[in-house]
Formats: sequence, structure tokens, C-alpha cells
Amino acid sequence: MAKEKCLSAISVTVPAHAYDFLGLPEQEVEMTDLLSGFTKTAELKRDGQIALDVPGNYGRIYKFNIKKKTVEYVLNSHNKEEFPPAHTAEHLLNQVMFRLFGAARSTNAHIERKKSKMTFILDHKPDRKEEKAIEAEMNRLITEDLPVTYEMVDRNNIPDGVSVEKLPEDASEMLRLVRIDDFDVCLCIGKHVRSTAQIGRFEMLGTNWDEEKHAFRIRFKVIPA
Repeated sequence: MAKEKCLSAISVTVPAHAYDFLGLPEQEVEMTDLLSGFTKTAELKRDGQIALDVPGNYGRIYKFNIKKKTVEYVLNSHNKEEFPPAHTAEHLLNQVMFRLFGAARSTNAHIERKKSKMTFILDHKPDRKEEKAIEAEMNRLITEDLPVTYEMVDRNNIPDGVSVEKLPEDASEMLRLVRIDDFDVCLCIGKHVRSTAQIGRFEMLGTNWDEEKHAFRIRFKVIPA
């Protein structure tokens, strides 16, 4: 006599924000266990639960056979026409200054094709050795060819540590994150290169220090490869 399998009843919840991010419709779908070929139907609902029976000492990997709805994200208007290599360099420099000096992201940035400038509030004026370290670290990260990727998130799911201080009043409900590998992430709707190697060479043109404001301005340019 065949021994009956002991089944464990579990429930799996698909959170509402997953429907928004992936463009999932609420509907009845067919789901197939890729391990056994077993097929069943389930009702997909926002924050709803899917009941499953899983045999002891076993698992299931389900594939949902669904048709995704097309989602077009409408972002707030953007009146800048950035030079992508310089714009990605701006993101990179913000994070370099944070890691080397604990500085907040630039309070005043002007990014152009020929030359750019960014201002940081620091606790001291960097000496020549520290200035060279900034340039060296930027070019090291560029050489590493870190990937630049994008992710759409809603306002309720912005990752910890991502600043929203510069978010404009007309910002859309869905926001775009720009990631430089695992080195930097921030909200941005501008144009970027596909990876840091496309920035080319980072060259510091000069610096200025405002003792009263403790403001350190960096003038730089990028020379695309």
C-alpha cells in the first residue's frame, strides 16, 4: 500500500506594490510547478493570499502564466539637457565626497559639456594630497566600469538613505532611481552613460574654499574615451 504524502498548507502573499512595479493585473491565472509539472489556478489580488499544499521534505517553484499590462510611467518635466558622461560623473563625485569627507550631496552643481563645478560643505579645507585623492578615486571608479542601472519605485518604497530633499513639487508618484552598481544610488530623471568607463577621464581643473561657509568648490571636466 502506497504511503500517503504529508502535505503542509501554506499561504503566499503578493504585496500590492509588486503589482504597481511589475504591472501585474488582478486576475485568475494558471500556475505551474516547474519541479513536478503540477498545474493549478489561483486568483491574483493586491495583498491577497495564494493557498498552496506542499509535501513534506519537498518544495515548489511556480511559474505564473499571466499577461502583463503595459505601464507607461509619467515623470515630472525635465528642462535640463545634460551631457551624460558629465552627469554620471556628478553622481559619482557626490558619493566619493561622502565617503572621503562625510559630505552631503552637492548643494550647488553646474554640469556642462566643457567644464562643470560642484560645491560641497566640509569641516575643513582639503589639502593638495586630499585633492589628488579625489581625482585618483574618481578615475579608479571609472576604470572599474561600474554599470549604471535604473529602477522605478513609488514614493512609499524609496530605499533608506536616499535623499528626497531636492525632489521637485511636481514630481510624479512613481520615481526613478539611478544606481551606479552598489556604489551610489539617488533619485534622478536625467541622462546617463551605461557604465562608468564611458565617462572617460576625470580631470580636476581647480578648487576654491570659502572659509566662512566652509564651502569647497570643485571645477572639473570629463574627457570621454
